[in-house]
Amino acid sequence: MNFKDLYDYWPLIAVGVVLILFAAPAVIKAVISSSNKERQKMRETASMLGLEWHDWGNSLDELVSSDAHYQQFLEDLQAILPGMNLNQPPSPEKLRKILANPLTRKLALSALPWKMKGKYNGIPVTITPVSRGSGENKKTYIRFSALFEKELSFQVNIAREKFADKLTKTIKGVRDIQTGDPEFDRLFFIKGDREAEIKTWLNSQRREVLTEALSACDSCFFNSKGLHQEVSSIKTDYTLYKEQLDSITKMLSLLN
Repeated sequence: MNFKDLYDYWPLIAVGVVLILFAAPAVIKAVISSSNKERQKMRETASMLGLEWHDWGNSLDELVSSDAHYQQFLEDLQAILPGMNLNQPPSPEKLRKILANPLTRKLALSALPWKMKGKYNGIPVTITPVSRGSGENKKTYIRFSALFEKELSFQVNIAREKFADKLTKTIKGVRDIQTGDPEFDRLFFIKGDREAEIKTWLNSQRREVLTEALSACDSCFFNSKGLHQEVSSIKTDYTLYKEQLDSITKMLSLLN
């Protein structure tokens, strides 16, 4: 396209520029408004469940002024953006400069990680968003965790066995602990550091509970901290959150 073509089409170009300049802020504002409404519903849900709402958007200045808070923020952020490279995260100073921009700050307030935490049915729980995949295949789930008051004395991770786990065992020689229960051993991949203690702890009752709990979703898992389940179909529905918490806390109580 030469200069004459540009001249002939200048009215269309001018309209395009105007739309970009004026429509873009409106779109951004709409996205921020929608996100803020969603978060307000989440806060109300947390309150109804008797849980504490934690949102980094409420403490942006705090997270860049404390190394401990900043590290926790990076861990929360990686859960939302699993592709984020934590080996080279932005420094607190750089993040502070970025957040000094009013528009950037508003966008950050609407997008930063959140968490619900507290006790439910007497058991410590957390609810956090996590993401899987990337691009068009990226999906966000809500992770419900029911935690032991005190972590188990051994390190363990139990999840449904996937094809990738079979490759890991074959290529890297990672040992899959066998409990002696053929069906349980067929369904789950068990990793840990003290095999004898793990096998003793995994009695028939606990194996039965874990079979039900970990079959609820492909990404459910159990570790030394507690039981973790992920669901993709709920965002702000109090009833469904309550049902999920009732179920997972009951299961953890049977594992104590």
